[in-house]
Formats: sequence, C-alpha cells, structure tokens
Amino acid sequence: MPLASGKKYMEKFNTRIVSKDGDFILTMKLKKETVEISLTEDKPEEVRAAFNRLIVLLKTSPIVLNFQKDGDDLYQQIGEEYIKQLNRELSIVRKDLEEYEMVLDDEE
Repeated sequence: MPLASGKKYMEKFNTRIVSKDGDFILTMKLKKETVEISLTEDKPEEVRAAFNRLIVLLKTSPIVLNFQKDGDDLYQQIGEEYIKQLNRELSIVRKDLEEYEMVLDDEE
C-alpha cells in the first residue's frame, strides 16, 4: 500500500496461532524468517527478540500484521486482540522513528 509521501510502501506480514505439543504459539511470517511467541508459556526473551526484530523492520518501512483467524476458540481471540494492539504500538514506534530521524533510506 503506497504511503501519502509516495516514497515507501507499507509491508504486510501474516500471523496466525499454531499448536505445538500443547503450546499455543503466535507465529509471524516476516521477510526471511518466522518469529514465534508462546501464548501459553512465560518466555520473556522470546517476546523481546520478536519485538526487536519488528523494530528493525520498522526502520526500513511501516509494517502491519494481518491476523489469520482459524476458528473462534480462546487462543484465536487472544491472538486477534494481541495483533490489534501490536499494530497500534508498531504505528506509534514508526512515527517516533520518523520524528527522531532514525528511519533508514533505501540507499543505506
């Protein structure tokens, strides 16, 4: 989706909930990797690493995460709300990066 400036495009990445060995995991398929966050286990390093990866992507272009809902169970609802909130936060971080001139140009 072209931005108002006409210079950059917003990148869209798909997310979904998968179940592995009784653990429900939010998966985010990014450019060259899949980032995972457990919804049933407390793994703060995993969450921190995921957010750091998203911030790196934000430095090159705005991004939006699309949640692919597969059913209507509790974890699908949690995942959907998590992605809505995360998209709001990513938008704020991107604006901050632009304001403080921390966005990377295509040439960099």
